[in-house]
Amino acid sequence: MDNILKLCSILQLAKEQPLTGYLTTGVQRQDLPSIASHLYTATLMGWFLVQKIKRDGGHINERKVIMMLLLHDLHNIFGGDISGPLVEKYKDLNDFKEHIGERGILLISQFLDHSSSDTVERLWLEMKTKKTDEAIVVDLIDWMEHQFFLEHTNYSQKSSDSANTSRKDFFVNTIFPVTQKIQNPHTKHVMEGFVGDFYSDFFGKGYQGMNILLEP
Repeated sequence: MDNILKLCSILQLAKEQPLTGYLTTGVQRQDLPSIASHLYTATLMGWFLVQKIKRDGGHINERKVIMMLLLHDLHNIFGGDISGPLVEKYKDLNDFKEHIGERGILLISQFLDHSSSDTVERLWLEMKTKKTDEAIVVDLIDWMEHQFFLEHTNYSQKSSDSANTSRKDFFVNTIFPVTQKIQNPHTKHVMEGFVGDFYSDFFGKGYQGMNILLEP
């Protein structure tokens, strides 16, 4: 029990540590989301999407998706957050990011019993290799949660034309192609719809919460 208490204490850092990778995109420090807020909204998005996938006949491991989403950026409480577009352009940055991520997961795992530690490390490896539909879906949800956050902050309206072009290129050239890696056709159809509808109805339009709530 002592180790669980220690881990719970360390996990409080997720509420305090911001996702600093946004700084290079021009998001101001006071507007940075915490790791905990990103994990929370990404996990909810994942649960909703998994229900849709299952209703539409897809085969996906719900527990695995939820666990991966809760864990996927947890290592960033120790640092290492780098924006996606930079990692895409400078491939060597990804090696450093993954090394920090692996070390962070090991730090967290040392407070767990053998069974739980093994589960966390296996899920981390699955996310890293991205060979299963669950890992690919988690990857997409991670990126899409960031995209929703940028709309929430009205990023397009505040940014330069070059920054908006770079974001559009990242979406089209990096996010869209990932949907094609999904093996199950029903799961693929749902995720293609999710990404495609966001691009046509939300991308670059800013926060729409109040308009949505007031729709007839």
